[in-house]
Amino acid sequence: MLDLACGHGRHARFLAGRGCRVTAVDVDEACGQSLADVPGVEFHQADLESGPWPFAAASFDAIVVVHYLHRPLLPRLAAALAPGALLVYETFARGNERFGRAAQS
Repeated sequence: MLDLACGHGRHARFLAGRGCRVTAVDVDEACGQSLADVPGVEFHQADLESGPWPFAAASFDAIVVVHYLHRPLLPRLAAALAPGALLVYETFARGNERFGRAAQS
């Protein structure tokens, strides 16, 4: 599974606790430090908006994205889904950009 823009790993921790192998990625290296001792979670620090896509050769059985939106990534996410995979994407509606980014937790 891929937890994209994972923050401190609420979803990665939940999924790993249920036996999933989770690849968690975030721009903030501190998020990786908080996940370092979580069995089943492998953290990658990456700038998803201006850096290269770190998973070009990978495919995932599920991708989870919550409270993050960068529309140019959508084709890459679709390409990273294994056949029959699941994409769970919770974000904001058009118009919410006037309020800025979501608070980080």
